[in-house]
Amino acid sequence: MTIISDFARFAAGLSYESVPERVRQKIRLQVLTSLSAARFSAWHEGAARVLAAERGGEPVSTVIATGEKTGPEAAVAANAAYAMSLDFDDYMLMGHTGYSAVLTPLAFLEAQGGTVGDFITAAAAVNEVIGRLSFACFFGPLNGQMWSYIHNLGAATAVGKVKGFPEETLADAMALSLVQPNFCLAPGFWHEDAKALTATIPLKAGMAAARYAEAGLSGPKDVVEGPLGFFRFFSFAPVPEFCGDLQSSWLSDTLSYKRYPGTSYIGASVDSAREAAERAGRLPVESPDEVEEIVVDTTFLSHGLEAIAAQRPPEGPDAIAVNFSVRLSVAYALLAGDLLPESFRPERLAAAWPGILALAEKVRVRHDWEMTARTMAAFPQAREVLASLGLSAAAKIADHARAVQGSAAKGRASADAVFQAVTRLLGRQGIAALLSRMKTRPRGLSAMDLAAFPMLQSARTSIVFKNGRSVRAHVDIPTGGSGQDTGLRREWVKTRCLLAFGCDPEPAFRVLARPEAKVSELVAALRDA
Repeated sequence: MTIISDFARFAAGLSYESVPERVRQKIRLQVLTSLSAARFSAWHEGAARVLAAERGGEPVSTVIATGEKTGPEAAVAANAAYAMSLDFDDYMLMGHTGYSAVLTPLAFLEAQGGTVGDFITAAAAVNEVIGRLSFACFFGPLNGQMWSYIHNLGAATAVGKVKGFPEETLADAMALSLVQPNFCLAPGFWHEDAKALTATIPLKAGMAAARYAEAGLSGPKDVVEGPLGFFRFFSFAPVPEFCGDLQSSWLSDTLSYKRYPGTSYIGASVDSAREAAERAGRLPVESPDEVEEIVVDTTFLSHGLEAIAAQRPPEGPDAIAVNFSVRLSVAYALLAGDLLPESFRPERLAAAWPGILALAEKVRVRHDWEMTARTMAAFPQAREVLASLGLSAAAKIADHARAVQGSAAKGRASADAVFQAVTRLLGRQGIAALLSRMKTRPRGLSAMDLAAFPMLQSARTSIVFKNGRSVRAHVDIPTGGSGQDTGLRREWVKTRCLLAFGCDPEPAFRVLARPEAKVSELVAALRDA
């Protein structure tokens, strides 16, 4: 069995009843998060241009942002562009999967009169397949949204599942989707119009792969792990074990729903900054002049993001610059009192821009090695993966990390700090254990408790005001993150839908709870709102 063959067998055979109810509950929230993300950005000019370029075909599938109907492939492309524009999407371990798992089957099921049960099942199949592909490539040159290749595979899987492809045809669609995989380059991701295409372009390629397979074209089933295959180019140290344990382990258990537009790496920083200011009774902060200094201590990933953002200083009001900067996001949230999609309308962002820059100048982002160590310790199989890397892979990872941060020196910690962090991660016998296990391989997903996985992206924000008062707040899991109570996350998703659609989302929740309901009923419930 190749990885693709295993994926196809799982996806083709998956039924609504075989998806655990706790997972179905989380996917229902993912559906509403993805649809609200598309609706929030109805004013976005770049996404509107994508719709104008794609519009066409039989009008059977809904563009969530505008309410109009178009062909299913056009609806997928446009909905993905709108949802991507503010980076206000869902995410999980690993990947931002909603574009493939939600927006793609939605359009095709609406076109063919499919049911909510079919929708939830297709979303589960896509989450599990593409989450495994990106997880296996965690130690690679790409991360997060830059893993856009997952949507090549995701769209092919979604279309094949919705159309009822037999296992072999679905395997061909999956294989063809990865023969020429997409990936995103930073200059495009930081460009307002180009960013809207981050998921759209690979989704189109994946939908095309499904068409080609349906027409009889076959694909190489070893495209992932074969010689000079996908792993060779997209991972420094692939972990193929993470592609297994289908049906017994559910990556969908780790689904998370963002509180703020922007990368998930800003979430805990903004949460803790707002909490600190609220404790001081100073939310919103009326003026940057009130503040002496703001210090955000956070993990390697959030700190590294700031190093990348520093290489692309914005020339003017720039939503993407805020979305991917801890400093700018914290500054804007404190001045506005919150950080919501409406904050990023061009006229509002332009009016707030001078104040954002002035307050951001007072924000320092520091890497806290203990937070990073705790995050890695919570990461499934962290010790096993690290022990299996080998010196060559470790050197490649380190070199890439330094290159991404802009220079070999930038963001580096002392050797003593690194040693202490590794020791915390691996335990008292850490170094000896690491050396003794260098030849071991990591176990599969079934050894992990994914249902309890905490999405640790810790941040501690300290604010010193000009009057001398100092306040501090610490957040480990950002609002909506995996590891928080599902009921609390459901309440946040309800609030998202209320803000996006302007009406009580309970009718949509009720439709999603009925597997026999038509997908068109869900769309109507949201449209009527």
